[in-house]
Amino acid sequence: MKYKWTVLTVTTVGVLMPGINSRILIVGLPQVACALNADAEQAIWFTQAYLLASTITLLLIGVSLYVGTGRYVSAYLSYV
Repeated sequence: MKYKWTVLTVTTVGVLMPGINSRILIVGLPQVACALNADAEQAIWFTQAYLLASTITLLLIGVSLYVGTGRYVSAYLSYV
């Protein structure tokens, strides 16, 4: 229980950041949609693609921490 406040802080920030990130995207969505001449349905795709890309990035970071960054980077570069 030595680090209980540190664990609480890290967990709280980890829970709050995706919500803040999504709200930032929603605030900027009308300007992005206008700049790309997109209608409402296409704008929804922007948000979904952004959240999907964020999720995939987090999963890949988690895999790299589990497998090791050296193997992950070499595997990534072999596909590029």
